[in-house]
Amino acid sequence: MVQTLQNHKGLSKSLVALTAVSFWLLTICGCGPEEPPGFKEPAPHVDILVGSSQVNAKQLAAWFNFDVEISLPCQQLGDFHLCTASEPGFADLELRSGGYEPLTKPVPLALEIVSNDQGIQVKSDEAVAAAPGDRIPLGESGSLHAHVEWFFVGTERASTLTISFRLVELAENPSHEPSPPYTLTFRLQ
Repeated sequence: MVQTLQNHKGLSKSLVALTAVSFWLLTICGCGPEEPPGFKEPAPHVDILVGSSQVNAKQLAAWFNFDVEISLPCQQLGDFHLCTASEPGFADLELRSGGYEPLTKPVPLALEIVSNDQGIQVKSDEAVAAAPGDRIPLGESGSLHAHVEWFFVGTERASTLTISFRLVELAENPSHEPSPPYTLTFRLQ
């Protein structure tokens, strides 16, 4: 009987050790059971990533799929259509990728409208940009994560609207050239 209890204690210690090692291996390897039912992959990245060009490190640049149309949900208020979305936003490019480099020092950034279809505007907490040359501050690189509001207000509604912008440095003596213009196409829903 004493021998059986000692064997049981030894087996018990072995099971605890085996369980601990198994847990450690699963944690380190990232191995484990399949995702639970209903698990969904995270949503695709919806921010325009801001950095500089690998070709010209002194020129601001944006990384995003500008070929895709972005949904702009609408509501009708009397004779007016109001369409608004807070995506895409703007965030720092953190790793060198696709011909783009992260900004290596803090840079105060703004969006400047180059051209826009009538009625499409963009606003932040601080300003509204409605015409070419208008700017809205986005924040400073290194801690950039801004979600502006893209919106349309008008009596006649097209199916798609475009707005072209460039990124500029908000400094008296900028260390970076403005980005080339980028165009977003919004599909009014």
